[in-house]
Formats: sequence, structure tokens, C-alpha cells
Amino acid sequence: MSKFSYTFESRYLLDTYEDVINTYEWLSRCFEYVFGDIEALKISSSFSFSANQIDYECSSIEEFKENAFGLAIKPETLFVLAKDSKAFLSDTLAHFWTRRNPEDKKVNIVLSSDEKKYLISLKDALTMEQSILFASIDKKAKPALKIESSIGTVVAHSSAVSKPKLQKEHKETWYSKLFWKIIIPIAVTVIAAVIIWRLGLS
Repeated sequence: MSKFSYTFESRYLLDTYEDVINTYEWLSRCFEYVFGDIEALKISSSFSFSANQIDYECSSIEEFKENAFGLAIKPETLFVLAKDSKAFLSDTLAHFWTRRNPEDKKVNIVLSSDEKKYLISLKDALTMEQSILFASIDKKAKPALKIESSIGTVVAHSSAVSKPKLQKEHKETWYSKLFWKIIIPIAVTVIAAVIIWRLGLS
């Protein structure tokens, strides 16, 4: 089976806890952007680092956060993998791993996949600005909110339609109060005065 790889320089130096988190989130977002249509997409990761003369191996981002937070760590390796958990033998789609350059502080990341189309799509995602990449993923997630949005539209539309009706009802109530509290008493008073006046004449 053919294998394809692409090596590029990381945006982060990978020297601190924050560098590791930022790198992981960046690479995971690339996976989500390219493979977001796969319902059973699963992103796995592993991390190795040292702190206070102790070596650590963590098999998830949660484990890394739990063990590395607040420490002055020295990251060693980072591995992030995407797979379709519903496919036969949980088919691996692609993976990233770090490779340090011993000559300087720069960190290289290797992207590898058995599918050339996946590698090219991920390569394109890597070149996108972080804000554009995140916004694109959020936009992909919006169809799940269609029902809520539709309901909101219907409610807003119903409110717009019912508003004149409420205004009309309010207007009718105002005229009704005016009629019974002012016009009717005046009319009764006038009629009574006319009757008394006629009786006085007779």
C-alpha cells in the first residue's frame, strides 16, 4: 500500500505547556475541517515530556493537561491521529507527529496518510489562518442548529403577524372603556335633563 507524507515547520516552538496545547488544537482542527463529515471521527493523541527529572507518557490530551498543568515541562514528542471508528479495524485516516531539529529550536511536524487526497486536503488546511480555520469548522457545525434557527424564525414571524392584532385589540379595548365610562354617562345625563325639562314645561 502506498504511503504519503509531508513535513512542515510548526507554528509553535513546543517548549511549554501552552505550546503543546496550541499545537494539539491546531492539528485537531485540521482533522475536524477535513474529516468533519465522518460521523464516527475519532481523534487520538499521545504526549511525552519531562518535568522535575520525571519522564511522562500520556495517552490523551486530558491526561496531558492533568499531569503537565502548572509544571515547567520539556516536551519531547506529540502524536495526533484521526480515524474512522466505524470502519473496518478502525481505519486510520491520517496522523501527525513532531520531529525536533537538533541544530536549532525549530520543530518539524510530519503529516502522513495512506490516501493522497487526505494528505493534500490536510496540507491545504494547515496553511489556513487559525481564525479562518476555526470559523470554517463552526460554519460546518451550524446545520445541527437548523431546527433551532427555523423555530426562531417561525416564532419571530408569528410575533410579527400577531403584533397588529394585539394593537387592534388594545385599540378596541381603549374605545370600549371610553364609550362606557364617558359617552354613556354623558348621554344618560343629557336625556335625563331633557326629560326633566319637558316635564317642567308641562
